[in-house]
Amino acid sequence: MTDIRASRRVFFAAWPDAALRERLASLASRLQHHCGGRTPVIDNLHLTLGFLGNVPTAEIASLQTLTERLTLPTGEWTLDRYGYFHKPRLAWLGGPPTATLTLWHARLGEALQASDRSLPAWHDFRPHVTLLRHAEKAPPATLAAPEWTWPLTRLTLVESILDGTRPIYRVLAECPATATASRRD
Repeated sequence: MTDIRASRRVFFAAWPDAALRERLASLASRLQHHCGGRTPVIDNLHLTLGFLGNVPTAEIASLQTLTERLTLPTGEWTLDRYGYFHKPRLAWLGGPPTATLTLWHARLGEALQASDRSLPAWHDFRPHVTLLRHAEKAPPATLAAPEWTWPLTRLTLVESILDGTRPIYRVLAECPATATASRRD
């Protein structure tokens, strides 16, 4: 079947495993009592590493190939703090960038630059998982955030399809991280 859309909305992300996704969804439901807002669909919970926006459909195949050819190391990321973005009214759980996240972003940026694309500036990056959209207020400062470890095992190229009130995310390609990918050959 041929895709006749002129462009597709895409981004790069890391996805939590099923157990962490369940804990994040449960936390989002509990946080909703403090902040209001709407919880995301459990299967949509992710860490965005680079949002490309609308990309011509004709360029999707090259982005899929780029994703599959990346060489990325496994690693971990610690989620240990709540945050709030005022303008989009998002409540989130996140943590500081780790060496692995920094390397993933650098390698992704290099690959995109070689194909005449770019990522948003890294200094603006605050790694987080959105727990609530349209939150009425920030998580209370007195609310202790959990400290969870996220095993970073794969990077994905994802299409965001806006369908009604909630986006549908579809993985277009993935790059499994490997323990031996810390150095390039």
